[in-house]
Amino acid sequence: MKNSQVKYICVVVTFNRKKLLIEAIKALLNQTLKPYKIIIYDNHSTDGTYNAVNDYFSLEFNQVIDYIYSEKNLGGSAGYHYGLKAAMKYDFDWVALSDDDAIYDVNYFERIFSFSLNHPQCQAFTGTVRINSEDGEIQYVHRKYLDNKITLSHRYSTLSDYKKDFFIYDIATFVGLVMTKQLVNQIGFPQKEFFIWNDDMEYCLRMNSFTKIINLNSAFVVHKTKLTTAAITPTWKEYYGFRNFIFILRKYGPNKFVNVYYPLLRLLRTIAGTFKPKYRGYRKYRLKLYISGYVDGVRGRLGKNNKIH
Repeated sequence: MKNSQVKYICVVVTFNRKKLLIEAIKALLNQTLKPYKIIIYDNHSTDGTYNAVNDYFSLEFNQVIDYIYSEKNLGGSAGYHYGLKAAMKYDFDWVALSDDDAIYDVNYFERIFSFSLNHPQCQAFTGTVRINSEDGEIQYVHRKYLDNKITLSHRYSTLSDYKKDFFIYDIATFVGLVMTKQLVNQIGFPQKEFFIWNDDMEYCLRMNSFTKIINLNSAFVVHKTKLTTAAITPTWKEYYGFRNFIFILRKYGPNKFVNVYYPLLRLLRTIAGTFKPKYRGYRKYRLKLYISGYVDGVRGRLGKNNKIH
């Protein structure tokens, strides 16, 4: 198949960030290789996102842009699940996943698909994630290697990886992940009950049974996110990250002993670390996040936890 004949769909999940979403859609419409469809999954935005998008892209609305508005905020995990599910009703070759803060370089998809022609065995590709600007530093956390299949421990990509033309790795975030429709048919949709965090890890573990992931270093996507500061402020998202990791380990970890005791060890380490001076003022809240995450992860109790946020 020639590069110009590739038909792809972009799934974008959004919540209360209409300005960023408009910028993200503009970047998609300006691609040198245009998307067949852009599916927006709106997690119950209350800032007028729907009207803003409808007004700004009136010509493309309902033609190129499919807009799905959720009656409840079901979390990013459900957004990817239902957005991808909506995409599957169309005839296409590839699908891309991203949040509303991912701004693709103008030739991102042309480069990905041109490169894929020389790697027909691979069904999943990503590009290089930069922070906040086209010349921003690389955000290494989006591309990870699985170091230990028993504990599912992993490490981030490093500068040395990006000095090559490409590198092959195991776990991607949903920032610029591009995969074949065939792969989605093989592995299904992201786990919607996760709500947020580690849904990408679980999805990639399924993916690894069929394909590795290749990062094409010359394809760029800007991740417009707030940089972390020296101040330590626990976030409710940590509850979901810990809970979901425990669920993943118990589902995919091959060693039942490790599956039981490794999460407990991590919990005890977290509790001990909470008494460091940097967590002063947040200790009780952080303990609540991780103890609740541990209990719910062990019990397999997923979905949104209204007691956390």
